[in-house]
Amino acid sequence: MKKTLLLFSVFAFSLSHAQSITVDDTLSTGEVMYYYAGDTSVTNYDAITGTGVTWDYSNLAYLELTSTTAMQDTVIDIVNSPFASDYPGADYHDNFNTGVQTFLSNTPDSVITHGFVFNDGSSDYVIRYNIDPLTSAKFPMTQGVSYTDAIDGDAVLPTVGVTALSGSATVSVDGTGTLMLGGATYTDVVRVKTVEVLNGNITLIGPVTVTRTSYVYYSNSTSNMPVFIHGQVFADLGASGSIDLKTIWSKDMLSGFAGVEDEIVTAEVSIYPNPASTIVT
Repeated sequence: MKKTLLLFSVFAFSLSHAQSITVDDTLSTGEVMYYYAGDTSVTNYDAITGTGVTWDYSNLAYLELTSTTAMQDTVIDIVNSPFASDYPGADYHDNFNTGVQTFLSNTPDSVITHGFVFNDGSSDYVIRYNIDPLTSAKFPMTQGVSYTDAIDGDAVLPTVGVTALSGSATVSVDGTGTLMLGGATYTDVVRVKTVEVLNGNITLIGPVTVTRTSYVYYSNSTSNMPVFIHGQVFADLGASGSIDLKTIWSKDMLSGFAGVEDEIVTAEVSIYPNPASTIVT
């Protein structure tokens, strides 16, 4: 049975059928890829869309010295996941070392995301779309496809407990063309943009809004996995402050060091529902 992979909330698949993606293009359990952390201050090229465009990240540097060590991402069956009981509807777990853990299942015409798990180094934050899961992909995914899907569930937060979350995500295949990444150039790239907005009310904090935006680039010439991921999560915690987390993941080795270690703006309260969700080309 084919399994899909969600990398930092991004559904990954093969581009073997050019601009038309179907459930047959999804990845298999056991797929592994290694990614390097890049400079998070670079532009997201949000306005560069359409066919035959170019996204130039040729000067992208490592985030910091430790970023030269690649992080492993692999797909495992849900039965082997320590979070299996939290996601009974999922078939598989995308296990990204130091990244977001994502839980998915397939239907003949779509990919369903059941939620995510984040870790701050000492505690797990479990986000469950257990009422209305996210439709991460609607096949076929082609250039120009765009749709919005509702999400409803809860978050299990350390010291706080369970809090309700709901919102929606807009997914679009917004560009095809050339990606210049470090010393590599890919001419058959497809980009998928996802914007997810979730709202909740956390004890001792009050109303919160979390916005997750990600841009994911796929190339058929080298791998079935994404070659580049540009993501941001912004959490508005009202009077408690905000959290702005940016992440850049590159399949290719980069050059130089940005020396940036302050890209995460922490709030007075360090707990937050961080449901990051994205999708495919």
